[in-house]
Amino acid sequence: MYSWLSEQLRTEFEVVRLLKERPRGSVRLIRHNAGGKQFILRRFQGNGEVYRRLLSCSCRHLPLVYEAAEQDGENIVIEEFVQGDTLDFLLKEALFSPQETKQTIKQLCQGLWVLHSMAAVHRDIKPENVILRRNDAVLIDFDAARLHKLEAEADTQILGTTGFAAPEQLRDGGVLSASCDVYGLGKTLEAMLGDGRARGGGAGRPGSGRLRESLLRAGKSGPGTGRAGRGWGIRRGPWPDRGACRIGERERERKLRRILAACTEEEPGERMGDMGALMEELNHINQTVPYS
Repeated sequence: MYSWLSEQLRTEFEVVRLLKERPRGSVRLIRHNAGGKQFILRRFQGNGEVYRRLLSCSCRHLPLVYEAAEQDGENIVIEEFVQGDTLDFLLKEALFSPQETKQTIKQLCQGLWVLHSMAAVHRDIKPENVILRRNDAVLIDFDAARLHKLEAEADTQILGTTGFAAPEQLRDGGVLSASCDVYGLGKTLEAMLGDGRARGGGAGRPGSGRLRESLLRAGKSGPGTGRAGRGWGIRRGPWPDRGACRIGERERERKLRRILAACTEEEPGERMGDMGALMEELNHINQTVPYS
């Protein structure tokens, strides 16, 4: 399979551009010569078993994986080209409102629930590995992901990103459990909320939605396709009462920060239980406050 796929890539595809290169592998945008369709090509060293599990998975918050092959620790993966911009890039321009933050985190929960149902743990959840495709958040990059085996408590290789990886993941030799992803998602939630000091709801302030709206309408784009998550933060029709919005958003942020604290406890046993419990908490956040 590996040799066949390598030959297909050599004869049937062309490289559009290099997206990322690191010691363990590379990510390229490729195009099929005959059909013109674009895909993501991943080449990396390590364990590719999660990508092979994803071959049979279809979830709007995870990329489609079309082919995955491994030979002597070298992996080739062809997956869907998710068009949009990374959450990391968008957060450099402005914070998200609490309602937008809740929507994004809930969608990532849905993708992770599917991943965990396959006994897989992502282990590297961070804004850089989230793409906003119109109104959908898509979790990408499973190079560090592993299958969770009850008989093996720790992985032989420590992987993850400092600041987002759970303490036990880095401290105890790469401990594998769904709780690692709860922590990583909590730290991503923290990055989206910011420090809370700049949320005044006024035009152009971080978190108001208007700076992000102006960026999107101006067509400013990041490392994706130039669509910059179009549809996020763009309100149509008359604006609601701004005072009511501020009150509602402050209450949403307070509840999100409570969830954040529960997700990022140092000890795994004290964290939010799993993605199902996290989605339930997100669903309890008041939906009736005027916003859009």
